[in-house]
Amino acid sequence: MYKRILTAVTVIVLLCLPTAWAADTSATAAILMDGDTGEVLYEKNPDRQMLIASTTKLMTTLVVLERGGLGDVVTVTQQHIAEGSSMYLKPGDRVTVEELLYGLLLCSGNDAALALADHCGGLERFVAEMNRKAAELNRTDHLAFLSGYANGTFEPDRNMTRAEVTTMFARLLAEKMAADQTYSNTFSDVAKSHWAANYIGYMQQFGIITGYADGSFRPDASVTRAEFAAIASRFERLTEGTKSFSDVPSSHWAAKYINFAATRGWVNGYADGTFRPNNSITRAEVAAVTCRLLERNADQSYIRSHLSELRAFTDVSESHWAYWYTMEAANGHDYTKSGSSETWSRTYR
Repeated sequence: MYKRILTAVTVIVLLCLPTAWAADTSATAAILMDGDTGEVLYEKNPDRQMLIASTTKLMTTLVVLERGGLGDVVTVTQQHIAEGSSMYLKPGDRVTVEELLYGLLLCSGNDAALALADHCGGLERFVAEMNRKAAELNRTDHLAFLSGYANGTFEPDRNMTRAEVTTMFARLLAEKMAADQTYSNTFSDVAKSHWAANYIGYMQQFGIITGYADGSFRPDASVTRAEFAAIASRFERLTEGTKSFSDVPSSHWAAKYINFAATRGWVNGYADGTFRPNNSITRAEVAAVTCRLLERNADQSYIRSHLSELRAFTDVSESHWAYWYTMEAANGHDYTKSGSSETWSRTYR
Protein backbone atom coordinates (compact mmCIF):
# COMPACT_ATOMS: atom_id res chain seq x y z
CA MET A 1 0.00 0.00 0.00
CA TYR A 2 2.84 2.39 0.92
CA LYS A 3 4.60 1.70 -2.38
CA ARG A 4 1.41 2.44 -4.36
CA ILE A 5 0.92 5.79 -2.59
CA LEU A 6 4.59 6.75 -3.15
CA THR A 7 4.33 5.86 -6.83
CA ALA A 8 1.14 7.89 -7.26
CA VAL A 9 2.70 10.95 -5.55
CA THR A 10 5.81 10.69 -7.75
CA VAL A 11 3.71 10.59 -10.93
CA ILE A 12 1.69 13.62 -9.81
CA VAL A 13 4.87 15.60 -9.03
CA LEU A 14 6.42 14.74 -12.39
CA LEU A 15 3.26 15.76 -14.23
CA CYS A 16 3.28 19.11 -12.45
CA LEU A 17 6.92 19.92 -13.25
CA PRO A 18 7.48 22.41 -16.14
CA THR A 19 9.01 20.91 -19.28
CA ALA A 20 11.38 22.44 -21.83
CA TRP A 21 8.84 22.32 -24.63
CA ALA A 22 6.49 24.48 -22.57
CA ALA A 23 8.95 27.41 -22.50
CA ASP A 24 7.77 30.68 -24.04
CA THR A 25 9.07 34.15 -24.78
CA SER A 26 7.48 37.52 -25.45
CA ALA A 27 9.57 37.81 -28.64
CA THR A 28 7.67 37.60 -31.93
CA ALA A 29 10.12 35.03 -33.27
CA ALA A 30 12.97 33.09 -31.69
CA ILE A 31 15.12 30.00 -32.11
CA LEU A 32 17.48 28.24 -29.70
CA MET A 33 20.00 25.75 -31.06
CA ASP A 34 22.62 23.50 -29.56
CA GLY A 35 25.91 25.03 -30.70
CA ASP A 36 27.65 21.64 -30.93
CA THR A 37 25.01 19.49 -32.63
CA GLY A 38 22.83 22.06 -34.39
CA GLU A 39 19.72 20.53 -32.76
CA VAL A 40 16.85 22.99 -32.43
CA LEU A 41 15.94 23.14 -28.75
CA TYR A 42 13.23 25.77 -29.00
CA GLU A 43 11.59 27.71 -31.79
CA LYS A 44 8.83 30.21 -32.24
CA ASN A 45 7.89 31.42 -35.74
CA PRO A 46 11.33 30.28 -36.99
CA ASP A 47 10.59 31.05 -40.66
CA ARG A 48 9.13 34.49 -40.14
CA GLN A 49 11.19 37.23 -41.79
CA MET A 50 12.19 39.91 -39.28
CA LEU A 51 14.09 43.18 -39.49
CA ILE A 52 17.72 43.11 -38.37
CA ALA A 53 17.97 44.22 -34.75
CA SER A 54 20.90 46.61 -35.11
CA THR A 55 23.14 46.82 -38.15
CA THR A 56 25.28 49.39 -36.30
CA LYS A 57 26.07 46.91 -33.53
CA LEU A 58 26.80 44.16 -36.03
CA MET A 59 29.23 46.50 -37.78
CA THR A 60 30.73 47.45 -34.40
CA THR A 61 31.40 43.77 -33.77
CA LEU A 62 33.05 43.24 -37.16
CA VAL A 63 35.39 46.20 -36.67
CA VAL A 64 36.34 45.10 -33.15
CA LEU A 65 37.02 41.52 -34.29
CA GLU A 66 39.16 42.86 -37.14
CA ARG A 67 41.37 44.56 -34.57
CA GLY A 68 41.70 41.44 -32.36
CA GLY A 69 42.51 41.57 -28.64
CA LEU A 70 39.53 39.65 -27.23
CA GLY A 71 41.34 39.27 -23.93
CA ASP A 72 42.08 42.98 -23.55
CA VAL A 73 40.64 44.42 -20.34
CA VAL A 74 38.57 47.61 -20.58
CA THR A 75 37.92 49.84 -17.57
CA VAL A 76 34.41 51.28 -17.69
CA THR A 77 34.06 55.05 -17.20
CA GLN A 78 31.09 57.35 -16.72
CA GLN A 79 31.29 58.31 -20.41
CA HIS A 80 30.41 54.72 -21.34
CA ILE A 81 27.10 54.75 -19.47
CA ALA A 82 24.27 55.28 -21.94
CA GLU A 83 20.49 55.38 -22.06
CA GLY A 84 18.47 52.66 -23.73
CA SER A 85 19.36 48.98 -23.94
CA SER A 86 22.27 48.12 -21.68
CA MET A 87 24.38 45.34 -20.21
CA TYR A 88 24.31 47.39 -16.98
CA LEU A 89 27.95 48.34 -16.74
CA LYS A 90 29.11 50.55 -13.87
CA PRO A 91 32.03 52.98 -13.72
CA GLY A 92 35.11 51.14 -12.48
CA ASP A 93 34.06 47.75 -13.87
CA ARG A 94 36.90 45.87 -15.58
CA VAL A 95 35.55 43.80 -18.47
CA THR A 96 37.27 41.96 -21.31
CA VAL A 97 36.60 42.85 -24.94
CA GLU A 98 35.06 39.40 -25.40
CA GLU A 99 32.62 39.99 -22.54
CA LEU A 100 31.71 43.39 -23.97
CA LEU A 101 30.99 41.79 -27.34
CA TYR A 102 28.60 39.35 -25.67
CA GLY A 103 26.89 42.29 -23.97
CA LEU A 104 26.76 44.13 -27.28
CA LEU A 105 25.17 41.27 -29.23
CA LEU A 106 23.03 39.53 -26.63
CA CYS A 107 21.87 42.56 -24.64
CA SER A 108 22.20 45.10 -27.46
CA GLY A 109 24.16 47.12 -24.91
CA ASN A 110 24.74 50.75 -25.82
CA ASP A 111 27.17 50.97 -22.90
CA ALA A 112 29.15 48.05 -24.34
CA ALA A 113 29.30 49.76 -27.73
CA LEU A 114 30.69 52.99 -26.25
CA ALA A 115 33.27 51.13 -24.15
CA LEU A 116 34.45 49.15 -27.18
CA ALA A 117 34.68 52.25 -29.39
CA ASP A 118 36.68 54.09 -26.72
CA HIS A 119 39.02 51.13 -26.31
CA CYS A 120 39.63 51.00 -30.09
CA GLY A 121 40.95 54.54 -30.36
CA GLY A 122 38.01 56.76 -29.52
CA LEU A 123 34.53 57.31 -30.91
CA GLU A 124 35.48 59.53 -33.88
CA ARG A 125 38.18 57.18 -35.10
CA PHE A 126 35.96 54.15 -34.56
CA VAL A 127 33.12 55.67 -36.59
CA ALA A 128 35.59 56.28 -39.42
CA GLU A 129 36.61 52.62 -39.23
CA MET A 130 32.97 51.53 -39.39
CA ASN A 131 32.37 53.73 -42.42
CA ARG A 132 35.44 52.26 -44.11
CA LYS A 133 34.20 48.74 -43.41
CA ALA A 134 30.72 49.51 -44.72
CA ALA A 135 32.04 51.18 -47.87
CA GLU A 136 34.35 48.45 -49.12
CA LEU A 137 35.22 48.56 -52.79
CA ASN A 138 34.41 45.65 -55.07
CA ARG A 139 37.83 44.32 -55.98
CA THR A 140 36.48 40.97 -57.19
CA ASP A 141 34.18 41.83 -60.10
CA HIS A 142 36.07 43.67 -62.83
CA LEU A 143 33.25 45.77 -64.20
CA ALA A 144 33.83 48.74 -66.48
CA PHE A 145 33.89 51.95 -64.46
CA LEU A 146 34.70 54.56 -67.12
CA SER A 147 33.44 54.97 -70.66
CA GLY A 148 34.15 57.23 -73.59
CA TYR A 149 32.06 59.57 -75.66
CA ALA A 150 29.75 59.09 -78.64
CA ASN A 151 32.44 60.25 -81.07
CA GLY A 152 34.72 57.37 -80.03
CA THR A 153 37.07 59.42 -77.87
CA PHE A 154 38.05 59.09 -74.22
CA GLU A 155 39.35 62.64 -73.77
CA PRO A 156 42.12 61.64 -71.36
CA ASP A 157 43.04 65.22 -70.47
CA ARG A 158 39.49 66.26 -69.66
CA ASN A 159 38.64 66.88 -66.01
CA MET A 160 36.00 65.04 -63.96
CA THR A 161 33.46 66.76 -61.76
CA ARG A 162 32.89 65.99 -58.10
CA ALA A 163 29.49 64.52 -58.97
CA GLU A 164 31.01 62.26 -61.66
CA VAL A 165 33.73 60.93 -59.36
CA THR A 166 31.23 60.33 -56.56
CA THR A 167 28.98 58.39 -58.94
CA MET A 168 31.89 56.30 -60.21
CA PHE A 169 32.92 55.24 -56.71
CA ALA A 170 29.32 54.57 -55.65
CA ARG A 171 29.03 52.07 -58.51
CA LEU A 172 32.29 50.42 -57.45
CA LEU A 173 31.16 49.62 -53.90
CA ALA A 174 30.68 45.98 -52.93
CA GLU A 175 27.40 46.96 -51.23
CA LYS A 176 25.17 48.27 -53.99
CA MET A 177 22.60 51.01 -53.61
CA ALA A 178 19.00 49.90 -53.27
CA ALA A 179 17.27 50.75 -56.54
CA ASP A 180 14.01 51.78 -54.86
CA GLN A 181 15.55 53.90 -52.09
CA THR A 182 16.24 57.62 -51.92
CA TYR A 183 19.45 58.67 -50.19
CA SER A 184 19.24 62.22 -48.90
CA ASN A 185 22.19 64.54 -48.43
CA THR A 186 22.81 67.64 -46.32
CA PHE A 187 24.47 69.81 -48.96
CA SER A 188 22.87 73.16 -49.75
CA ASP A 189 23.55 72.96 -53.49
CA VAL A 190 22.51 69.35 -54.24
CA ALA A 191 18.77 69.30 -54.80
CA LYS A 192 16.79 66.08 -55.08
CA SER A 193 16.42 66.80 -58.79
CA HIS A 194 20.20 66.77 -59.41
CA TRP A 195 21.16 63.79 -61.59
CA ALA A 196 23.71 62.57 -59.00
CA ALA A 197 21.77 63.41 -55.83
CA ASN A 198 21.18 59.77 -54.88
CA TYR A 199 24.82 58.82 -55.39
CA ILE A 200 26.00 61.84 -53.41
CA GLY A 201 23.63 61.04 -50.52
CA TYR A 202 24.71 57.39 -50.54
CA MET A 203 28.41 58.22 -50.34
CA GLN A 204 27.98 61.00 -47.78
CA GLN A 205 26.55 58.56 -45.24
CA PHE A 206 29.84 56.64 -45.26
CA GLY A 207 31.96 59.76 -44.88
CA ILE A 208 33.72 59.05 -48.18
CA ILE A 209 32.81 62.48 -49.57
CA THR A 210 32.65 65.76 -47.70
CA GLY A 211 31.57 69.28 -48.53
CA TYR A 212 32.86 72.75 -47.81
CA ALA A 213 32.64 75.05 -44.80
CA ASP A 214 29.72 76.93 -46.34
CA GLY A 215 27.61 73.75 -46.50
CA SER A 216 27.95 73.26 -50.25
CA PHE A 217 29.25 70.28 -52.22
CA ARG A 218 29.88 71.99 -55.59
CA PRO A 219 28.93 68.93 -57.62
CA ASP A 220 29.84 70.46 -60.97
CA ALA A 221 33.29 71.67 -59.91
CA SER A 222 36.34 69.77 -61.13
CA VAL A 223 37.93 67.36 -58.66
CA THR A 224 41.45 68.33 -57.63
CA ARG A 225 44.32 65.89 -57.26
CA ALA A 226 44.22 66.43 -53.50
CA GLU A 227 40.49 65.74 -53.30
CA PHE A 228 40.80 62.55 -55.33
CA ALA A 229 43.66 61.29 -53.15
CA ALA A 230 41.51 61.97 -50.07
CA ILE A 231 38.50 60.08 -51.46
CA ALA A 232 40.65 57.09 -52.46
CA SER A 233 42.34 56.97 -49.05
CA ARG A 234 39.04 56.91 -47.15
CA PHE A 235 38.39 53.39 -48.44
CA GLU A 236 41.39 52.12 -46.47
CA ARG A 237 42.58 52.20 -42.88
CA LEU A 238 44.67 55.35 -42.89
CA THR A 239 48.24 55.00 -41.66
CA GLU A 240 51.24 57.32 -41.71
CA GLY A 241 52.65 57.74 -45.21
CA THR A 242 56.39 57.66 -45.79
CA LYS A 243 56.34 59.75 -48.98
CA SER A 244 55.97 63.51 -49.16
CA PHE A 245 56.06 66.34 -51.69
CA SER A 246 57.67 69.77 -51.63
CA ASP A 247 54.37 71.59 -52.22
CA VAL A 248 52.33 69.59 -49.69
CA PRO A 249 53.37 70.76 -46.20
CA SER A 250 52.16 68.88 -43.14
CA SER A 251 49.68 71.70 -42.54
CA HIS A 252 47.89 71.05 -45.85
CA TRP A 253 44.37 69.70 -45.24
CA ALA A 254 45.02 66.66 -47.48
CA ALA A 255 48.66 65.98 -46.55
CA LYS A 256 47.96 62.73 -44.70
CA TYR A 257 45.78 61.44 -47.55
CA ILE A 258 48.24 62.39 -50.28
CA ASN A 259 51.24 60.92 -48.45
CA PHE A 260 49.30 57.73 -47.67
CA ALA A 261 48.10 57.32 -51.28
CA ALA A 262 51.62 57.97 -52.60
CA THR A 263 53.09 55.43 -50.19
CA ARG A 264 50.56 52.85 -51.41
CA GLY A 265 51.59 53.60 -54.99
CA TRP A 266 48.20 54.92 -56.06
CA VAL A 267 49.26 58.48 -56.90
CA ASN A 268 52.49 59.92 -58.25
CA GLY A 269 54.08 63.32 -58.17
CA TYR A 270 56.13 65.12 -60.79
CA ALA A 271 59.83 65.08 -61.65
CA ASP A 272 60.43 68.30 -59.76
CA GLY A 273 59.24 66.73 -56.49
CA THR A 274 55.82 68.44 -56.46
CA PHE A 275 52.34 66.95 -56.31
CA ARG A 276 50.37 70.02 -57.44
CA PRO A 277 47.41 69.25 -55.15
CA ASN A 278 45.19 72.03 -56.47
CA ASN A 279 45.42 70.96 -60.11
CA SER A 280 42.28 69.34 -61.48
CA ILE A 281 42.66 65.60 -61.96
CA THR A 282 42.27 64.28 -65.52
CA ARG A 283 40.27 61.31 -66.75
CA ALA A 284 43.50 59.49 -67.59
CA GLU A 285 44.76 60.03 -64.04
CA VAL A 286 41.44 58.87 -62.60
CA ALA A 287 41.67 55.65 -64.64
CA ALA A 288 45.24 55.05 -63.45
CA VAL A 289 44.70 55.79 -59.75
CA THR A 290 41.46 53.78 -59.59
CA CYS A 291 43.02 50.74 -61.28
CA ARG A 292 45.89 50.83 -58.78
CA LEU A 293 43.43 51.25 -55.89
CA LEU A 294 41.39 48.25 -57.10
CA GLU A 295 44.55 46.21 -57.84
CA ARG A 296 43.49 45.77 -61.46
CA ASN A 297 46.01 45.21 -64.27
CA ALA A 298 45.09 44.89 -67.94
CA ASP A 299 45.91 41.67 -69.80
CA GLN A 300 48.02 43.19 -72.58
CA SER A 301 48.22 40.01 -74.68
CA TYR A 302 44.44 39.53 -74.64
CA ILE A 303 43.80 43.16 -75.52
CA ARG A 304 46.17 43.06 -78.49
CA SER A 305 44.63 39.86 -79.87
CA HIS A 306 40.98 40.88 -79.28
CA LEU A 307 41.17 44.60 -79.93
CA SER A 308 38.34 44.59 -82.48
CA GLU A 309 35.97 43.22 -79.82
CA LEU A 310 36.86 45.77 -77.17
CA ARG A 311 35.90 49.32 -76.37
CA ALA A 312 38.90 51.33 -77.58
CA PHE A 313 39.36 55.04 -78.15
CA THR A 314 40.66 57.02 -81.09
CA ASP A 315 42.54 59.50 -78.90
CA VAL A 316 44.30 56.97 -76.63
CA SER A 317 46.73 54.77 -78.54
CA GLU A 318 49.03 52.13 -77.07
CA SER A 319 51.80 54.71 -76.91
CA HIS A 320 49.79 56.84 -74.47
CA TRP A 321 51.02 56.49 -70.87
CA ALA A 322 47.48 55.67 -69.65
CA TYR A 323 46.48 53.28 -72.46
CA TRP A 324 46.42 50.07 -70.42
CA TYR A 325 44.61 51.80 -67.56
CA THR A 326 41.88 53.11 -69.86
CA MET A 327 41.41 49.68 -71.46
CA GLU A 328 41.12 48.09 -68.02
CA ALA A 329 38.68 50.78 -66.89
CA ALA A 330 36.46 50.69 -69.97
CA ASN A 331 36.13 46.93 -70.56
CA GLY A 332 34.47 44.65 -68.04
CA HIS A 333 35.93 41.15 -68.05
CA ASP A 334 36.17 37.73 -66.45
CA TYR A 335 39.68 36.87 -65.35
CA THR A 336 42.00 34.74 -63.29
CA LYS A 337 44.80 36.25 -61.26
CA SER A 338 48.33 35.17 -60.46
CA GLY A 339 50.12 37.62 -58.23
CA SER A 340 49.51 41.04 -59.75
CA SER A 341 48.95 39.70 -63.28
CA GLU A 342 45.53 39.11 -64.84
CA THR A 343 44.55 36.65 -67.53
CA TRP A 344 41.33 37.67 -69.22
CA SER A 345 38.97 34.96 -70.49
CA ARG A 346 35.92 36.96 -71.62
CA THR A 347 34.98 40.59 -71.97
CA TYR A 348 31.68 42.42 -71.90
CA ARG A 349 30.58 46.00 -72.23
